[in-house]
Amino acid sequence: MLDTRLFGKILPSKNLPLIFDSLRRHLALEVPEPFRDTVDLAIKDRVRLLRLPNTVHEKSRLSKVSLSLEEIRRLSPVEIRKCARSLRPMTVTDETGFLSTADVIENPAAGQLFQHVRRQLKKLTRKPFAYRFRRPADLTQLAFPCAALQKIWESHIEPGYRNNCAIRLASELRLLGLSEDEANDKLFEWNERNSIQLPDDELRNVVRSAYQHRFPYRYSCRDDILRRFCPLPAYESCRKLMADHAYARAKQTQLE
Repeated sequence: MLDTRLFGKILPSKNLPLIFDSLRRHLALEVPEPFRDTVDLAIKDRVRLLRLPNTVHEKSRLSKVSLSLEEIRRLSPVEIRKCARSLRPMTVTDETGFLSTADVIENPAAGQLFQHVRRQLKKLTRKPFAYRFRRPADLTQLAFPCAALQKIWESHIEPGYRNNCAIRLASELRLLGLSEDEANDKLFEWNERNSIQLPDDELRNVVRSAYQHRFPYRYSCRDDILRRFCPLPAYESCRKLMADHAYARAKQTQLE
């Protein structure tokens, strides 16, 4: 959660989520290798809920509290959780919890990086691009190239994983060439058939999220959720299955 003033004067733009997404990827490369997997690269929405300071998590009953840089360096994870058991005065932000009271000035390197990413994105968006999808011949018998997604599609999902599984299914349905309305129908079918019990509005929001960006998103074999549900014994087995599936589709396309 970096203060945007570090990057200089940023004007409103519909491309800001894409710019910030690219900035995250550039900054992630500066993180030591063992810790890069902790960076969340999936967040690129124009609108996203953000918990305010001193709000309480409904399950853990711990508060979101602000920590000083010295506390982050000094405290252990257990001690940080102790800090979150009680509310803290908001001394580093205004009463909203969003605006920092610190006197932040532009970092020249950060400003140059922002402008570099903005120019790159501008060049990319100028070029017309369209994904070519190969729709399944029979939507009543869906077969996913990913073994984990196939298991999710055919299984009951416990609370705590339902939304994560739903967004992955919706993203894959888009990659299979289904329209947003068709993906809605298939997720409703999955929800009812497997007694997932997700509310209708949540399912519609999940599909809308998967289809709102220009480019579809594909979750990799290293995704934690997919690895949890993958029935294959190892990562290498998953990669081989995906490669075999891609080869078979390419071969079929050539025959046609």
